Amino acid sequence: MRSNVSILTGGFGLSLLVGLVGCSSPVLQPEETSFHPEVMLSTLNFSTAKISDLQRQKTNFTVHLQGKTGAQAPLAGLSAYELQDSTGKVWVVTKSAPPAPRTAVKITGKVRYQRIVLDGREQGSIYVEQEGSAEPVSATKS
Repeated sequence: MRSNVSILTGGFGLSLLVGLVGCSSPVLQPEETSFHPEVMLSTLNFSTAKISDLQRQKTNFTVHLQGKTGAQAPLAGLSAYELQDSTGKVWVVTKSAPPAPRTAVKITGKVRYQRIVLDGREQGSIYVEQEGSAEPVSATKS
């Protein structure tokens, strides 16, 4: 099992999280907006979206997700944690304390995109800005 530090440094996680804190006010700001009806419909009927569906998005919309929490990272005035379902992982940024690792939760949040360009290459990533608190669930449905 990889440690929380290796999970954050193994990819772009730590750089992305530091970049989120360093952004101008408001702290979390999307770079692109696009329309994806399949994901928008899931938010209209309040069904739970799959994380893999978010990975194809660079969008600013409300989504409902359910999964197990993973790695955590403290940020200045915020917290971040990974949320994983059977289809993928996404970082969740919250103003409250993150749920304990390996906890099954359901959340509502805004999908955001943080653009990062290194050596002329796009290295950005999506994340979810949590609204309200994470609700514990008895079993993860993915």
